[in-house]
Amino acid sequence: MMFPPSGRADGFPHRYLDAAPDYSGPFTDRVSQLGAELSDVLSADSSHDADMSYNAGQKLGLLFLPDGSPTTDPRAATYSLGIWISSKGPLWTRILHCGQEGDLAWRPCPLSDFPNTSLLDTIENFMRDKGLALVDDDILNQMAEGKETKMDGAPATIRDVLFCETC
Repeated sequence: MMFPPSGRADGFPHRYLDAAPDYSGPFTDRVSQLGAELSDVLSADSSHDADMSYNAGQKLGLLFLPDGSPTTDPRAATYSLGIWISSKGPLWTRILHCGQEGDLAWRPCPLSDFPNTSLLDTIENFMRDKGLALVDDDILNQMAEGKETKMDGAPATIRDVLFCETC
């Protein structure tokens, strides 16, 4: 299952900011299939959050123990990795949250805090092979000129427009 190729030509990822979100069943099916394939590659169970309220993307979620090994137990997890797939173009990003074992209060944290960099590399290679281009943190936090969030009309970031306002 491939997404359309994105290329990395001039205008990446800004050329997708004006695209309409795809709320269709086929988009949800593609993300679900992507999650199943990624779970197989990682030998780890992923969740699929298809709720697109205030979001232009859907999330695949993975939980990890303090050493970076996968778990399905949210109470044992100290890392929650969200892999966001945009419906506006063949784009993806990752957002890491950290917490304390036994506590489900997650806080954003930098990817550099994650102890299993080889797993992150595997995910990046998998996504690239599927035709998706990574939108990295330095781009995600840039302001999307002339764009506002749907939730409250505040100035929007590229993350807000291409992936999620509520992640």
